[in-house]
Amino acid sequence: MTGSSTRRTADGSTSRGPVRPAWVLAAVLALLTVVFIAQNRDRVSIHLFTATVSAPLWLLLTITVLVGAAVGALVRTRR
Repeated sequence: MTGSSTRRTADGSTSRGPVRPAWVLAAVLALLTVVFIAQNRDRVSIHLFTATVSAPLWLLLTITVLVGAAVGALVRTRR
């Protein structure tokens, strides 16, 4: 099995080796995003094309993050 870093631990479960820096960075960024969204709870008005929408800022930020994640997942390339 070339390229596989999976190994068995003493209790019989499997381990995938050391944590990759990209996963650590992703977890830190996700945590910072959640903290940022939680701290912005004011109600704001935004202009969306011809409509004006009034909503809590945390909701609009959450929607923006989810749309960004969906776009990233759609255009992601596998290596």
